[in-house]
Amino acid sequence: MVNLLWAGMIVVAIVFAGLNGRIEVVTPIIFNSAEKAVTIALSLILSLIHI
Repeated sequence: MVNLLWAGMIVVAIVFAGLNGRIEVVTPIIFNSAEKAVTIALSLILSLIHI
């Protein structure tokens, strides 16, 4: 259920960015957020390995 809420908020944000003519701002933010997510995931995995 929470996944649907997150997906809905993301879709609404992208639609409103498109309607306001700011869709070019969305792409770099998506890639920056994905990079941060991978960094956090790797650091968590490495911390589990060192235990």
